[in-house]
Amino acid sequence: MASKRQTNTDAFTYYRDTMPVSIHLLAPGEKKHSQRPAVVTKDWPGTIRSHVAGGGNLGFRPGDDYIVIDVDVKSGVDGNQSLTAWLRDKGISLPVTAEVASPSGGRHLYFSRGGDTRRLWSSRRECPGVDFLTGASNVVTAGSAIGGEQYTFIRRCTPAPCPPELMDALAFSGDEMGEVAKRPSLTLDELAEMLERLPNPDLSYEDYLRVGMACHFETSGSPEGLELWDAWAQKSEKYRSIDTSRRWGSFNSGGSFQGVAAWGTIDRLLRELEVPCFDSVEEALAAHGVTPRTAGATDETCSPDAAAHPLPPGLAGRIAEYILSVSISPLPEAALAASLNILSTMSRNRYVVGGAVRLNLMLMLVARTGSGKDAAFSQTARILAALGEIEHLAAGVTSGPALRKRVATLSGHYLSLHIDEASQWLAACKNGGQHELSTRFTAMELYTKSGSVLPGRVALSPSGKVDDRSTGAISRPFLSTLLATTPGRLMESLQSADFADGLLNRMIVLRTEQMPDLSMDVNPEAPIPQGILDDLRALSMPWDPIEDDKEAGEAEDGEEIVKPAKRAEVEAPLHVPVDPAVAARHRELMRWVRQAPLNIPDLWQRVPESVMKVAGIVAIGHQGVVDEEVYSWAYALVVGRQHHLVEAIEREHAESECDSLTKKMLQFIADPTIGASDKEYGDLVKEGAKPISLITRGFQRVPARQRKEILETLVESGQVGVSEVAKGDSHKKTKVYFAL
Repeated sequence: MASKRQTNTDAFTYYRDTMPVSIHLLAPGEKKHSQRPAVVTKDWPGTIRSHVAGGGNLGFRPGDDYIVIDVDVKSGVDGNQSLTAWLRDKGISLPVTAEVASPSGGRHLYFSRGGDTRRLWSSRRECPGVDFLTGASNVVTAGSAIGGEQYTFIRRCTPAPCPPELMDALAFSGDEMGEVAKRPSLTLDELAEMLERLPNPDLSYEDYLRVGMACHFETSGSPEGLELWDAWAQKSEKYRSIDTSRRWGSFNSGGSFQGVAAWGTIDRLLRELEVPCFDSVEEALAAHGVTPRTAGATDETCSPDAAAHPLPPGLAGRIAEYILSVSISPLPEAALAASLNILSTMSRNRYVVGGAVRLNLMLMLVARTGSGKDAAFSQTARILAALGEIEHLAAGVTSGPALRKRVATLSGHYLSLHIDEASQWLAACKNGGQHELSTRFTAMELYTKSGSVLPGRVALSPSGKVDDRSTGAISRPFLSTLLATTPGRLMESLQSADFADGLLNRMIVLRTEQMPDLSMDVNPEAPIPQGILDDLRALSMPWDPIEDDKEAGEAEDGEEIVKPAKRAEVEAPLHVPVDPAVAARHRELMRWVRQAPLNIPDLWQRVPESVMKVAGIVAIGHQGVVDEEVYSWAYALVVGRQHHLVEAIEREHAESECDSLTKKMLQFIADPTIGASDKEYGDLVKEGAKPISLITRGFQRVPARQRKEILETLVESGQVGVSEVAKGDSHKKTKVYFAL
């Protein structure tokens, strides 16, 4: 079961073992330091361990050893696009390196500086939405959580060396420093306009000082710059006039050793804190890309997934494309699940990949009601029927003996089992009935035998009952399964699931919240392309692996070339060859799963096997070999989906009181019925906005500070937008929130 902690202590060990950096102690659920003055330490056994035990977050100081590219995706700026364009213009190519995803959709790329201690710009004006963090910067670590959403590793490895071209592009020479100090990049009016827009909530003292240093730099330390900084500082309740004048004299327009605090500091804070103003809710919603709701309307739609997984190469992709083309609700996950299930079924028990892995799959499609997941079942049945294989499809099997009998009486003893609502079946080990338990147990038994290269003898009588004295034993049964449920029911069933019972870690879970646009002009009964049917039938015909052009012996790099053995007899398994480089990569995956400190480790143990199964299935419908293209696709699908499943389980099972309150506040903001009858704000609510006054009233028992922090978290995570709009016919503005 997932830990009740919000943070992920396993991820923290990376910074102790791989990047021995100084650590900032941050408050639980926040990016701010937990103490004043801030604590920065390397004391892992003592100070850091105690802080983490209390649920605290961590940040790290890159120092002179590392540079972190912080890519933001918020406030209408996509840092990914900015960074790609800027690097292209500079002719810079970034190597693969350690990478962390932030809850707001951004990412952090870690690079080592290789002893290069030159001063660097922390941002470039032509690269908005991107910061280059070095020196004393505070970078939130993977494993830390903001509002219940974790910073997670996309790629966990040793930071790659920073390209020299990038260091040159960011380097700030002494001559440049002097020239820029003489010629500030902002005029006084431009600086005043930025500070006018920049709010001053409960900022950290470090940010307060950075704004002052930026004002000092951009105005060359002039009295006008001090006036602008002092006026901005007065927006805070913590303002002390003596502090601004005292600190102003200590600033140096030449910058510090770590870099220069200039306009980029204010620009970064603006992106994080600025609240845009609009004359109407309709304008505010449109600016955030949200379709304005007609007054009184209560229907809601779910945004599609950020990026659908691309379709596989070869026959698997062609089948998925066809299914999408005939689906009224074209759901990519449903088409992909059906395609893999069809190919797995047609492979029967004839293929082996990686020397010991057969191509049976256990797929779980998790999608919303009405999203189109039924197409996975209906189109699979259509294609198997067109192939004359419909008898090898079982739907509605209600007991273990019935499943055994079906397998025992089929020619070839291969079967595709479909279970439309699988939530009760998943949880059968704890609270299921006798039939669910027996079906689950039998499916597990047959699936395990299917995956073995050994004879896998299953002693069954013709009636399907277990009979050790039976003379008609099945030597190689083959079972692939396709299950479906909804996200909510999946999480409910996992409340009572046993992650170590061997079922869940064999499943490939294709989970999505997408609700596709309807395609009403399609024909669900459109003819299946003859090429697809011919290629599927060819899977059951004699097949030899693709021969390499080179003869067996020694390759150019000295490694021995092992040519795949030809098929010797009909009953012998046909070996799908694996490229040597892919085999080495797969061994690394196996070592990683065994050694890495993973969350819910029981769910990861069979991931390498699942990757190879999917790669083998795609390969037999492509070029007959597991090459880099095929393996990379399978790896991204299985490992990526497993990360998403584990994260979803952890969010569901590790929800704290703060997480629960955050979820309730999000639901409150998104519900168009709450406050619709309010005399003062009802019109705004009907248009899709929730005024701050109504939120305060609805959560009046929640401390004001906590209420404010939750709203800031929802805005930062991109779940909620905030704007100021005109209230009625008056010129007075009111702050409103709306679900994105």
